Amino acid sequence: MTHGIRRALTLIAGAAAFALFTPLTAQASPGDLDGTFGGGDGMATFSLAPVSEEAGTVLATTGGRVLILGEDVAAQDVAVARLAPNGDPDTTFGGGDGLVTMHFLDNLDDWNAMVVLPGGKIEVAVDTSGVGIDKLGLGRFTPAGVADGTFGGGDGKLIIGFGSDFAAYDMVALDNGKLLISGEIFLGGGNSRFMVVRVKANGSLDNSFGGGDGFVQTEFRTGGDGAWRIAVDTHGRIVVAGWAQEGSGSYDTAVARYEPDGTPDHSFSGDGKLITQVFENDDDYAIGLGLQGDKILVGEYLSLNGAEHLGVIRYLPNGQLDPTFGGGDGEVITPNPGDDQQAVDLAIDANNRILVGGRLESATEQFLVARYGPNGKLDPVFGTSGFAASTFGSFAGAEGMSVAGNGKILVAGDVGSDTGVARFLP
Repeated sequence: MTHGIRRALTLIAGAAAFALFTPLTAQASPGDLDGTFGGGDGMATFSLAPVSEEAGTVLATTGGRVLILGEDVAAQDVAVARLAPNGDPDTTFGGGDGLVTMHFLDNLDDWNAMVVLPGGKIEVAVDTSGVGIDKLGLGRFTPAGVADGTFGGGDGKLIIGFGSDFAAYDMVALDNGKLLISGEIFLGGGNSRFMVVRVKANGSLDNSFGGGDGFVQTEFRTGGDGAWRIAVDTHGRIVVAGWAQEGSGSYDTAVARYEPDGTPDHSFSGDGKLITQVFENDDDYAIGLGLQGDKILVGEYLSLNGAEHLGVIRYLPNGQLDPTFGGGDGEVITPNPGDDQQAVDLAIDANNRILVGGRLESATEQFLVARYGPNGKLDPVFGTSGFAASTFGSFAGAEGMSVAGNGKILVAGDVGSDTGVARFLP
């Protein structure tokens, strides 16, 4: 199903939304950088690799500790770092420096998926390749940051091939120890599909899922379809969101929902899948996914006439756009307060408020957080008219966001030639 979206955009906030971001004030307020983190300024930088690195995602964990997944580019290794609650490297993790790495095959192409398992072990899913096709790489570490010798071949890792190139993008852990991984299966000729894989706790494919082979594929259009984010609702249904390619070469938002066994959920949009086109012949696709009960929220990468914007779409449980969200059309498109804003992730906090993490593309690019109320209105008490930004002294390109149990907001990404994390107050 394709939703044709009106050209009249849902613009939120007023002139105040265009105010410049203000520096940290003496009295802490929602959206301020957390002075108990980093060097007292709410920001921490560190290195994942001795030569070159790229950050992937961030995960808030118990006790205020922070996990960051990235890549040692020169070695083509996965790198996992853990920070203490104050932003310093956690010396109880990895080799005593808060860092552990793992090598799969010769090349590492995607490193965005990480979860903490019920017992505290850390699982990562990556796209790795050597000679031949790209494969799914699964790595598991103990809570202390050591490769888990009980997983894979005794070295904490496992590699699974699917006969065609597969890129792993996201992952969730189920209560029974099984893992769901979403991504993109490349079939040649410029054609790719959504793919969801389920593995057992030991990493082997779960043959009770999908067509008996442990995975399910979904095609939206002829072209490139990719499942960037995955979530599981309270009914055990699997929701995935990403992109589907238009004939013009640009991308639209694609969402699919499956029953717990991987079969399409026909109560969602009639056939278990839908496409939403926000802008015709421009890019608008999912970069984040969240659930408010049975309603589905998608954070949007939006590009219109060369300018990037933040956007959020909310769907009813049956797949229809939610008329109670935004301006009554189920969509929020946020005007830029001066500089372009590029969304990279979405999260829902304990009060059902919507957080969009991204990049403020100013002269010195910075991490950005926008907070909306549950129904899509910018939260005026957060930051400046709903926006907050980091103040790193060099380029800061956000890659991921996570919300801690106490509501504090973590954004991580590349800062100069290093990796950085900013923590904002709720």
